[in-house]
Amino acid sequence: MAVQSPAEVHIFDSAASEAVRMDELVGYCEGLLPPFRIVRHQDFFIFCAGGVEGAGVSAFKDRVAGRLAASRVGRPSGPAGEVNPLPGVVDYERRMLDREPPRPIGALYDGYDLCRAYAEILDWSGRRLEGWTIVITNQLLGTLEQHDARYHAKVSIYGHPCLISTTGLVEAPARPRDYYLARGLGLHAGRARGGADDFLERDDPRTTEALKGYLAQAFFYHLVGEPFCEDASCRLYNAHWQAELIGAQLGANPGLCGRHRRMLGEILKESAACGNAKCIKP
Repeated sequence: MAVQSPAEVHIFDSAASEAVRMDELVGYCEGLLPPFRIVRHQDFFIFCAGGVEGAGVSAFKDRVAGRLAASRVGRPSGPAGEVNPLPGVVDYERRMLDREPPRPIGALYDGYDLCRAYAEILDWSGRRLEGWTIVITNQLLGTLEQHDARYHAKVSIYGHPCLISTTGLVEAPARPRDYYLARGLGLHAGRARGGADDFLERDDPRTTEALKGYLAQAFFYHLVGEPFCEDASCRLYNAHWQAELIGAQLGANPGLCGRHRRMLGEILKESAACGNAKCIKP
């Protein structure tokens, strides 16, 4: 049976940074996926709490705080997901839920567990979203890597929902080796910084442009199941160094490689042929 309503992409701004220009990001998404309705939201947790009635909001936040605390990484080489997180950690998360974003950063969260937590929280709220959900957050995400049994910071986690971290843009891709050498030698911070264009910093004015590539990766994750590209000039490139991120996202004409442009064109052509974005098969 034909579906009459268009597919939707819900993008939450939980980072609340002046460097994140949401109108520009929505416009980019609309240009990339014209069959979709791009829906902009403010903070994810405020949205979810809005689905809870009256006196139930406090109990809802208590439950959310416990789940977020359980997603924290206690030590770089240890797994997250504690069954009984420390009361002080839960209390901190609870207090943060009563604050408007941007919320303080400093904790590292297991990215995949936090992704599951967000899905559970949305379900607890009773609010239903059609289509895909993407949360832009300032919280730091990480994954436990098999090769060294340690957590490594990540820019993004692709799942349901997808999470993209503005702090991860700064902390996850490695800076130039000279930066770490200078810092290890105790040189002045100015000498350890490197050139102004070498890497992104907190509230960097280039943040919005860089985020476009990670939104594109989230779309390809949903469309074809693979968010990344091996072409270092493509916005879908999985950058491990700041220089790679800058090359893929902040060059003169950043965009998709030829292969992924053709792939997206075929997907959109299929959508147009059936007259509905929901004809797109993942």
